[in-house]
Amino acid sequence: LKGLQIIRNNLKLIKFYHICIAENIVLCINAGGPLIRNTSFGIDVSEDCYFDGGDVLCTAENIANTKDSCLYQTARYGNCSYAIQNIPSGNYLVDLHFAEIIFTNGPSGLRTFDVLVQNEKVTLNIRCFCAKLSNCLDIQCLVIMAQVVSKLDVYSRVGSNTPLVVANVKANVKDKGLIVSLRGIVGSPIISGICVRRSATQGNDQILQNIT
Repeated sequence: LKGLQIIRNNLKLIKFYHICIAENIVLCINAGGPLIRNTSFGIDVSEDCYFDGGDVLCTAENIANTKDSCLYQTARYGNCSYAIQNIPSGNYLVDLHFAEIIFTNGPSGLRTFDVLVQNEKVTLNIRCFCAKLSNCLDIQCLVIMAQVVSKLDVYSRVGSNTPLVVANVKANVKDKGLIVSLRGIVGSPIISGICVRRSATQGNDQILQNIT
């Protein structure tokens, strides 16, 4: 992580960082969409796969703060799960990509949902920062460093047609593979992409402690 600048936004200290992760990527999925080639981050994003349940949504509206709008212009919608079976056992980090492309005029509270990884509810880490993701996705968006997401409301955090990334969800993969599930609380869940990365030797929790 390389610090770029620190600004104060109301009562929150928002930090901008580069997250360089392309070399660790195992698989990226374009939820609800086709294969994406020639992305700004130098890898292909797979067509939607490994899913069970849900429907597909799409929009032609522009997505702010990214050169890869097509990743966020499609989504899998509704209660659903992804079961990725073909990766070796080990420790991984999962990045979950979201954008509110339906309720573009809000208000907050129309869509809230839980995300489970390996059947455990993901809990948002209160240490959030805006980040420009380099060598992964060329976007500038709100990135939430997560431990393992509950009651997520994308619109309340970033508004509409803007990426939100829940990054670094820890997952221990064994013989049953990697499972990501979405469960609606109010309205139906929505997800734009899933990225699975090998866990680095030095954990991001330690890095966060150094910069907080």
